[in-house]
Order: sequence, then structure tokens, then C-alpha cells
Amino acid sequence: MSCEDLPVVGRQQQLDRLVEVWGDTRAGARTVLLAAEAGGGKTTVIDTLVRTLADDPRPPQVVAGDCVPLGGEGLPFVPVAAVLRQLIERHGQETVVEWAGAGSDTLGALIPALGPAPTLDGERLRLFEAVGRLLERAAAVQPLLVVLEDLHWADEATRHLIRFLTQTLCSAQVCLLVSYRSDELHRRHPLRPFVAEIARLGNLERVELPRLTRTEVAELLPHVMQCAVSEETVTSVHERTEGVPYFVAELGAAMCKGDGNLPDNLRDALLVRILEVSAQAQQVVQAMSTAGTSVGHDLLAEATGADPMTLDAALRELVDHGIVRADGTGYAFRHALLREAVHEDLLPGEHVRSHVQFAEALTRRPELVTSHLDSELAHHWFAAHRVQQAFEAALAATGSSPSPYEQLHMYERVLELWDQADLDRAGAPPHAMVLERAALTARRVSESARGLQLITAALAETDAETEPADAVRRLVIKASAIGMLTDASPGVGDSTAVAERAVELAGPTGDTPERVAALEMYAIQLMLAGRSEESEQVALEVIDICRRTGARGQLGGALNTLGATLVRMGREEEGLARLHESWQYTDGDDWLELRYHVNLSDALTTAGRPAEAAEVALAGYELSKAYGLTRGAGTMLLGNAAEALFDLGDWARARELLTGAFEIAPVGHHRVHVGLVQSWLDTWQGRFDLAGPRLHELSFDRAGRAGRLAEYRTFWRWTEAEYAWWSGRTDEVWDIVAPELAAAGRLGWGRLYRMLHIAARASHEPGSPADAERIVRDLLEPDRPGVSLGRALRPLAVAELDDTVEAWQAAIEALAGPAGPVYLRPYARLRLAKAYVAAKDRAAAAEPLELAASEADRMGMHPLAGQVAALRQRIGAAGPGGGVLTPREYEVLTLVADGRSNAQIGRELFISTKTVSVHVSNIIAKLEANNRGDAAARARRAGLLEPVRAVSS
Repeated sequence: MSCEDLPVVGRQQQLDRLVEVWGDTRAGARTVLLAAEAGGGKTTVIDTLVRTLADDPRPPQVVAGDCVPLGGEGLPFVPVAAVLRQLIERHGQETVVEWAGAGSDTLGALIPALGPAPTLDGERLRLFEAVGRLLERAAAVQPLLVVLEDLHWADEATRHLIRFLTQTLCSAQVCLLVSYRSDELHRRHPLRPFVAEIARLGNLERVELPRLTRTEVAELLPHVMQCAVSEETVTSVHERTEGVPYFVAELGAAMCKGDGNLPDNLRDALLVRILEVSAQAQQVVQAMSTAGTSVGHDLLAEATGADPMTLDAALRELVDHGIVRADGTGYAFRHALLREAVHEDLLPGEHVRSHVQFAEALTRRPELVTSHLDSELAHHWFAAHRVQQAFEAALAATGSSPSPYEQLHMYERVLELWDQADLDRAGAPPHAMVLERAALTARRVSESARGLQLITAALAETDAETEPADAVRRLVIKASAIGMLTDASPGVGDSTAVAERAVELAGPTGDTPERVAALEMYAIQLMLAGRSEESEQVALEVIDICRRTGARGQLGGALNTLGATLVRMGREEEGLARLHESWQYTDGDDWLELRYHVNLSDALTTAGRPAEAAEVALAGYELSKAYGLTRGAGTMLLGNAAEALFDLGDWARARELLTGAFEIAPVGHHRVHVGLVQSWLDTWQGRFDLAGPRLHELSFDRAGRAGRLAEYRTFWRWTEAEYAWWSGRTDEVWDIVAPELAAAGRLGWGRLYRMLHIAARASHEPGSPADAERIVRDLLEPDRPGVSLGRALRPLAVAELDDTVEAWQAAIEALAGPAGPVYLRPYARLRLAKAYVAAKDRAAAAEPLELAASEADRMGMHPLAGQVAALRQRIGAAGPGGGVLTPREYEVLTLVADGRSNAQIGRELFISTKTVSVHVSNIIAKLEANNRGDAAARARRAGLLEPVRAVSS
């Protein structure tokens, strides 16, 4: 009996959950990560699920693809290409291409027959969107189950695509069922961080298949051995296999034939069935193992050179013995682990000969390739120890591969073989140039640390005296690479110093392109380091040179840098004018256009013009989509828009944009930026269980986090201080902000005034030094009327220090101006009410409290709303009941009022149903309500909740 005919044992709970998830796709797309160790039964469970769902009232159309290891080197997009081929077979090529929409011209990266493969540096997002769109359209015809197996072998591009689909399919009736081997994920395996990150998404389900218990082995073995099984045999099989289902089946089948002396190790157990087939079949399966987990029939025939009748007979024997299965136009191993065992069992000569055969077959007939020709040739020639051919193929793949991740891998292979290859014969560029190009590729895929290593190696081979132009260019790349790092650990160097060295090397005078590039990078790094006056002078020098030489692109970049710097220095109108001027020199350059929108939107927020900032940022985001750069500049623009919306008080829209940013899966420092913005919002809305861990992860003083950019350090301290304040650790706030106050000269004025408000708030708290108030007052003097945020926030900081009715009235009046952050108004009203109470005028406190309650509830500011409710209760202007709700109880109450069940609330807040029940009981008691519905009604009447909004149909 083959394994496919065996019953599924010990997996019913997991199958039931998978069926439930399929049912959930009625409301929108879901992704399932199905994990098990090698031989754990992932494929069996998937096959059983497919058979089960065939009888479902809403049966799926099933498409599947396997990742291909090829010696551990996953080829780009292989499983996705298989899925696309199956959809084409069922619906026709014309229909599938039409489903892909405007991005259909990128599908050649998956299937060469659909067109030329584009260079995916700037087209990757369009390809992702095209795949997502065609899956949505296919699901509209019939709900879709997409099975992607063996993700542990996937290339990075495929992982990014899976993350993208998980985050963007949304309402489509699609279930992505992705399997991987859990025991393959060693500490450095690239799938580990992917699984950790994607597991946080709300529409994702993780299902793990455990080993079989001894009882379950006892249930399975009689079906395997087709006879009664003794307890001793059950014990032996369970001990040897440790309950891995595939090994149980293999060992049980072998023991059924009387071979009681089977070796204990895994490889021998897997090879037992191979030894049962003919010599011809063994030769064919050995050849198949060289190609990967699957191989097309024509390629196998070309590589082996076997007589067609002999080959067919051998394949039939292998299929009949359950070793391989027919798979479309080729064959696949029944289990990938079996392919590994067969390949490892090859003798050295057989191993080399087989890889040579496949490399030669692909060279003769390149149309037989199933993925990317140069990459496959590089793999086979490398495995065959044919250094020259492997080198030349890898070198070609650095330029021809549609995946930048594969390009980087091929660059690494080229560098590995460099000393062994005939460089002249291969037409190889200089070693330092390869290192430089590899560094640039690493930066494109956000491998900044690796890019830094590569460009550092290139510089080590560069003689600055004889190759000054090369040295300057590489120093500029190094400065940029360091500037992109989110690693605060020592030893990586300083981007500003590196850029300064590039300027020195380029010469003290002259208008050479190298000197202009070095100066422009130096100005940027000075700006990012908070050295504004120096950045201004360098940017002015670049502008002067560019105006003389007509270098428009660099002129636009320098004007951009200068404008952003001037705004930070408090010269807002002059800086904004320079930024606007820079637009006319972008000349359609995507990077210059996006940088314009990034820096202009940030400058407008700093200048107290958040409505304009949000408009500019969102316009820039639309540009990023057109250019396929949403994961980089696009996510930063969404973060900038969210920051502007914070000041406008439109927090619902801000959260929507941040959700969209995370769905795009930002990388590098863009992920840090969005994470900090999200943490700030979570803090003010009382989601401390989310804000705290994220802030810890992003902590500037921890290696591998967001610490190299001065602006991000400031942002982190600002957010961490707010988190400490609102979570009740007010005595820690001063120590958090003190380093920023000590370096106030490098802060932009807009950010400094925000920091001074927090410092003033904390100045009278335990844990603050005796001279805290003096430090804040000194920094507040003199008044700087040209700084828009200063006009709004300076009176607020003064009110924190003076804490009088008059001071808080002045603060509220200032916040009512166009530059006043809306979210601070309810806070100031609460403080005014407290000042009234302290002045024994409780009646006067009622009105600001009522306004504060309404504004706080509208923005979901649960910690602040809790303080407002507490003061209202204290002075007799409280809502129903006598108890004060905690921030968490306010979150639960809001969801209760939305009609959520305890289970739904628990899933949304990441707490247990039992904990939700306790919170609901406390809410009912504190509001003196009869039940949860009555509690929601009482809270709404008391102004503790937003009014019920009509929902459009």
C-alpha cells in the first residue's frame, strides 16, 4: 500500500482547523503556515484537505507549487510560476493575462513564454500587484486554494511575494496554504524572521503538525504493514522514528518484508524503497535527484540520453513504487527528503557526471529551463566542480536574473570562485568593480550591512592616489550604506566622516562630478546628523557649482537638502521655498521626485502645516506606486502622512495608513520609521501591550535596531517618554528626554518644542533633577516667533511649568491656532480643569472636561479619557457608576459597544477570552449596569464613547 492510500492518523484536529479557515475565507483572504519537521505529514494533510474540500458546499479550485532547493539555492518565484501555469491551463493564457491587468507585462519574470523578463529592480511591486490581481480575479470565478510547499527552500523574492499577498488580498476568497519544515530553520535560516514577522498579521493562522504518539503509531502501523502488529514492533518503530509519520510508514513497510535489521539512521530508511526497483529505475531516480524535487520529462530525457521506451518503463516503475509522482509535464519526488537521500547517496563520480549532464542539456536546449537559465547553469556547473563554467554562468546571472536577490547571490558566487577562474576568458570586470556592483545590489535589496562589507572590501582594493575617482565613488556608496543601517553597534563607522573623506579626496576645489557627488552626500549626512549650519554651507556650495555647470539632478538634490535643513533651523518660509524650487530640477527622476515629497511633507509638518503635509505625502505615495517603490519611500510617505494626521486629529485615517504601510512590508530604516509612528499612536490610544514590545525592539541603544540616524533616536526618545508617561512610569520620563535636551542644538526646532513639552510635563515629577524646571525654561527662552510649532507648543510648556488657570487658558488659545496639534487640545483642557479644581472652582471645570471627554473619545485616547472620567467622577460631573475604568477596560468597553463577543475581543486585543470576561464584569460593576448592553448604553450617554455612526450599506 502506498502512503497516499494510508489513513490520516493524529491529524484530525489540524484538519478541522484548516477546514474552518477555509470557511473563514468567505469574509476575506486567509493565509495558513503549515509547519512540521521533515516527514511530518504536511503533504498528506494538504492532500486530505483538498479531498475533504471537494465535497464542501463551496469547493475550491486548487493550484499548487513547490519551492526548488537546488542544493540549498532557492530559485526565484518557482512555486508561483507553477501556480500561474496551472491557472493558464484551466482558464487560458489570454484570460489570465487579462486578469493581471496593467502589470501583465511583468509576468515574463515568472513564465518566459508570456514575454521578456523585466529587470525587477523597479518592477517587482508591479509584478506582485499583477499576481495579486490575477489571484483575486481567479477567486471571483471560483474560491481559490493556493498551496505553496516547502517554503524553507524559497528564495527571498518568493517570501516577499507571499508576505505581500497575505497583506493585500484582503476581501478576495483566497486561502494561501504555505508549508515548511520546522526542523530546517536553524538559527540563521532566512525563514525564521519571515515566520516571526508574518505570524503577527491578523489574517494568518499557524498550524503545526506534532509527532505521532505511540498510540497513534500503533493505529497507523497495521495499515502500513497490512497485518497485525506486535507491541514490540510498535515500540521499536516509535522509538526509531520518534513518531515522524513518513518514517513510520517507510520503516513499517520495510519491516513488513521481514527486514528486521534496518539501519537506524534516516537516510537508509528513506533509501529502502529505492533498492527495490530495477537498476534502470535507480539510475533514472538518481538523475532526477540532480535536477531538484521535480523535473520536466523532456529535460530528464535530454540529460540522461535514455531510450524513450526504457525511460518510460523506469518512470512507470518509480511511480508504481510510490517513489515519484507524475506532476503535469514532469515528475516529482513523493517526498523531498527522499530526493535528498538519493542525491547524497551518489558516489562522487556519479554526482559530478549527473550535474554535468544537466548543465550540458540546458546548454543545448535552454528552452527546457523551468526558471532562470544562467542561475541553473551556475548551480549545476558549481556542483560539478567545473569552476570556469560556474563562474561564467554566475557572472552572466548577475545581470540577467530577474530577481535582485538572485543577482546578489550570484555576485557572491562570482566572488567565491574569483581566485579559481580564468578571468580573461570570462571577460570579468575588475574585482573591485564586482564588489562595488554587489554592494549596490545589496543596498537595493536592503542588505545594508552586507553592502557595507562589500564596499569596504572594494575600497581596500582601491588605490586612492592612482584611482581617486573610483575611491571617491566608493566612499560615497559607503557613506550612504552606513547611513541606511539601523545598527547602533560600534565599529561600523560614521557616515558623515566617510562622506567628509570623499570630499577631501575629491579635492578642495573644482567642479568634477566626483567632487559634486561627494559634497552632495556630505550635505545629506550632515543634515541627518543634526549639524544643520554645516549642512547649509555645503549644500550652498553644491548649488553654486551645479548652477555653473548645469548639473540639474544634483542641483535639485542640493536644493532639497538645503530646504529641509533650513526648515529644521527655524527658517521655515525660506526652507519651504527652496524645497518647492527643487521640484523643477527633478526632470522625471523617480528618486528625486520621491525625495521631494518625503522631505517637503516632513518640512510642512515641522512648519505647522499638517493639512498640506498630508496632501503632499499622499501624492508622493501615489508616485511611489507608479514607480514600484512603495516598500521604501512609499512607506515613509505613509508614515509622514500619518504624522501629519496626528496633528490634525484624524487618528482613524492615520491608523488606516499605518496599517497599509505594514501591509506593504517596509524594509530597513523605513520599517523603523513606520514602527515608531505606530508606537506613538498605540501609546496615546493605550495599546501599551503593543507599543512596549515594539519600542523595546526598536530601542536605539540595542544592536540591530534604529539608532544610527539622529532623527530616529529623537523620535524614539519622544515616543518612549510618552509611553512611560501614559503607562504610569512618570518618574522615568526625565531620564529618557534628558539626552535630547543636552543636545538641543542638533534638534530641529519643531521636534525640540515637542520634546520640551514632555520635559516640562515631567519636570515636577519624582525622578527629575532639582534644576529640571530651570533647564526647560532656559531652552524656552528666547521666544522664537518664526517657528510655527513654537507658537503653539511654547505656551503649552510654560503652562506645564506654571500650572495656573491663566497659563492653561493661554495654552488652549495657542493650540486653537492653525499650527496647534489637535490631539493636545483635550489634554490641555483636562489640565485646565485640574487647575480650576485646584483653585476650588469645580463648576468652571465642567465645561473643559466635557470638551476633553468628547475629543478624547473621538480620537480613541483611552488613557486620557480615563483621567477625564476620573476627574469628572471626583467633582461630581462623572458618568454613571462610581468606578474609574482602566485604559484596557476602555478598550474592552469600546469593542463591547461595537457588539463584539468576548472571543472576538480577545482575538483583537491579543488576550484570553477569560481575561476579557473579567474586564467585562469589572466594567458592568463600575458603571452599575445590568448587563453588557446596558453598560455600553450608560457609557455612551455619559460621553465615554463616540456616538453610534451609521454604517453605509
